[in-house]
Amino acid sequence: MGSLRPNFGRSNDGDSKKKGIDEKIVIPIDLSNDPDYLELIRLFQNGDFVGCREILDKLEERYPDHPVLLSFDENLQMKLMFRTMEDTNKKVQNREKVKSSFNFVIFTIIAVLIVSAVFYFSFRYLNNQIAERQQIQEDYTLNNLADQAEQLLLVGNPQPAAEIVENIREINPDYERLSTLTDEVELLLRMEGKYQEAESLLEAGDSEGSLTLFYEIQEERPGLWDVSQQIETIETDNQISILLADGGTAYQNEDWDTVISSYEGALALDPQLDDPLLTEQLLQGYLKKFISMLEEDSASLEALEAAEQYYRKAVALIPQSKEYANERENLQEASSNLLQLKFVQTAKDMLSDSAQTITSVKKAVTYLTKAASIDPKNSALQIDLNNAEYYQVAFQDFLDMNWASAITNLTKIMESDPNFAGGNTATLLYEAYSALGQQYYSAGFYSDALNNFEQAELVAWDDTENTMKLFQVQINIGDTYGKLRDYENAVSYYLYALNSIEITSRSEMTTVNNLVAQATYWDAIGDYDSAYTALQEALQAIGEIYVQTEIEISDGACLAFFADDNLSTIDAILEANNLPQNMVINFGRQLIVPSIQK
Repeated sequence: MGSLRPNFGRSNDGDSKKKGIDEKIVIPIDLSNDPDYLELIRLFQNGDFVGCREILDKLEERYPDHPVLLSFDENLQMKLMFRTMEDTNKKVQNREKVKSSFNFVIFTIIAVLIVSAVFYFSFRYLNNQIAERQQIQEDYTLNNLADQAEQLLLVGNPQPAAEIVENIREINPDYERLSTLTDEVELLLRMEGKYQEAESLLEAGDSEGSLTLFYEIQEERPGLWDVSQQIETIETDNQISILLADGGTAYQNEDWDTVISSYEGALALDPQLDDPLLTEQLLQGYLKKFISMLEEDSASLEALEAAEQYYRKAVALIPQSKEYANERENLQEASSNLLQLKFVQTAKDMLSDSAQTITSVKKAVTYLTKAASIDPKNSALQIDLNNAEYYQVAFQDFLDMNWASAITNLTKIMESDPNFAGGNTATLLYEAYSALGQQYYSAGFYSDALNNFEQAELVAWDDTENTMKLFQVQINIGDTYGKLRDYENAVSYYLYALNSIEITSRSEMTTVNNLVAQATYWDAIGDYDSAYTALQEALQAIGEIYVQTEIEISDGACLAFFADDNLSTIDAILEANNLPQNMVINFGRQLIVPSIQK
């Protein structure tokens, strides 16, 4: 920055060097005696640069271009410039200091406010937390107590629940659940009193009054205590009393159906019911009903099975003790014969029924088995059972067209009882022999065919009503002999067949009768070939002897029994209706049924 003090009275070496050697040297005026100059120096030393500026301006007017003043002016300008800069800096610094101070104050105020706010809100928060914790604790305690009370009320224990409710009221009388709990306690206390009253009435024998109170409790508070069970018990007891009364009245009136239904109803409600009068009267009711059902001639299968159940119930009802041994034996002896007879009768009716099915046959075998179990020593009954079992197997084989097997079992039955199953055995046997003969005939085994046709003929001889059977099987035998070229026997069987239907008495069949007369003549003279040819021609025109009738057959009917009932044969019906060989008609329909009327 340089010395503050100016270089008064000294030459400037630099300037002198710059000037030319020949340049004129001017000696400046001495300013040391000028008071303004001295004041200038004082002010400059004191740093009053503004005052220096004023005095310097006056001096420069008096001493223009004075080198000292010019140098002083440069220094002063610099000083003023620096002073200005310092003042500016100071002002800036002062402003910054003021600003900083202001900001600091503001910051301090804000900080104080924040701290105060934090302290305030922290204090409030802590107080709130404490209050909330206290409230939470109180709510927890109250809710816990309320839950305990509700559990007690739920299980129907109002007394301890009432104590808890009072405890809640002491803690907080405004507790939101208090009112509900109080009402529930009061209700249950009232129900408890009513329940105790109902029990007292029940013990006193007033079941109706007790039941009324229990119903009231059930209506107000369903599912409370054992009220439902109490109601059920009382109602059951009342119902049992009514049933016992009805059974006793029915017994006096010999209304056995009501006796049985009433006493069985009472036992169903209470299986442990121990009433000697009920046992005695129910036993008699079973017996009376059993006997009345079996004495009915038109009793259905359902009635028979129901009667059997009454018999079983009666036997089971008698106590297994010595004092009742004779009574049990008398009961069994009195009823077994009747039941056995009914079983046998029903079974035989089912076996002789032309509408029988394999199901009904199996049922018949079941009835005979039951009958045999009642009297195992009955040999005749055992024979019937054996035949029925053979018949069941044979019938199934027949339906399945297992002819040989069917014939085997049917033959066993016929040897034992030719009239078994009301002639149905013979019907099946005839058709089985005939069908097996046709099988052999179609296969070309004529000797085997002849044997079966001859067996069928033996069965047909015993059927005096169905002319078609004997006529047809004799024609089949004649055809078979013809295949064997035994024309003599063929002619004989043809003539047997035609004579069996009294062909010569049919005046309308002139052509047939003429041919038969010729055949008879040739047979007599031994010309069997001619007789055979004539009879073959006659048989071609024999269709006029058949009576064609349309008859409805039911679904599932056995064709053999249907044919026999209508004086025909299976072969004749199958041929007339162009049906495949089948023993059962699966769909009901109208069938053309050929028959021969003498």
